[in-house]
Amino acid sequence: MNGMPPRAVFSALAMAVVLIFAVRAPTAPLRSPEESLRRIDETLRRPARSPFQRERNVQTARDMIARFRTEYPGQEYRGAALLYSARCAAMLEDFALAGTLADSAIAMPLTDSRRMEAEFILGMASIRMGETARGADVLKELLARGVRHEIVPEARILLAQTLAESGDGASATALLDSVIREGRPDWAVERARLLRPGYRRIGQPATDFAARALDGSNIRLSDYAGRVVLLDFWATWCGPCRTTIPEIAQLYERYHAQGFDVIGISLDTNEEALRSFVATYRMPWQQVFEGKGSQSEIGRTYGVNVIPALFVIDRGGRIRGNELRGRPLEEMIQRLLRE
Repeated sequence: MNGMPPRAVFSALAMAVVLIFAVRAPTAPLRSPEESLRRIDETLRRPARSPFQRERNVQTARDMIARFRTEYPGQEYRGAALLYSARCAAMLEDFALAGTLADSAIAMPLTDSRRMEAEFILGMASIRMGETARGADVLKELLARGVRHEIVPEARILLAQTLAESGDGASATALLDSVIREGRPDWAVERARLLRPGYRRIGQPATDFAARALDGSNIRLSDYAGRVVLLDFWATWCGPCRTTIPEIAQLYERYHAQGFDVIGISLDTNEEALRSFVATYRMPWQQVFEGKGSQSEIGRTYGVNVIPALFVIDRGGRIRGNELRGRPLEEMIQRLLRE
């Protein structure tokens, strides 16, 4: 370093030593384990306005979990890492992976709060994978502890839906009542109040009614005795109702010859619009039109306060299911047709 002042030479050497040690020194964790886990949790709770945004949040959380595992490889942290990995999988609806990860997390050291969350994910994943009995048992054990936790209202509603799908309306209603009594969170109370009228009717005789169908015939529900019936309360202006039409049409085509029928109860007020819609979408089942909209007498009889509202009625005229969609709906129809 010829020509450099002594002080400049010393400064350059000192900087070189600092750089060498900075490169060679191991990277230290930037925060505590709990702070790291809190940040992962916050990332997974970020609002997502689109599937792309949700996937981006999950990928960010997965990167953070990978770093967490590197920085904190101890056995006492593995359970938490598995739990948050299970949450990532559940958010992407990979329920097979979510259940496996949650099951593994439960076998590891966890705080009581995280253990309850892992059990909820395991129960939910089991139900979504068709292992209904196992999922219901896991949720029942979780709730039996009587511990206050933010996951409890969600677990109660999920278990209520599962029990209702199996025909146990009384137990499902009791769970919804417990959510309503607790009074929080708001979304859970609102959901429980919407589900309760239909679930309360499960196992009860379906109320008979007489009405005029669009084809001009007079029909009664009792005319369908001996058949499995789906009562579909809907309207042409209801977006979610329209999305159910292809599913109902497939079920009608697949099972009508075996004893399955559909009765549509339209909450429209414009009969011509309804006729045009039914013809366009080729809906071959009977449609009842009262012309009273939300004041439909049949709707009020069945406690309908939101549409679409679906009631499954067995061959003996009893309500066996409410608010079923997808695979649970088809499985119930299959089961009732075998009875």
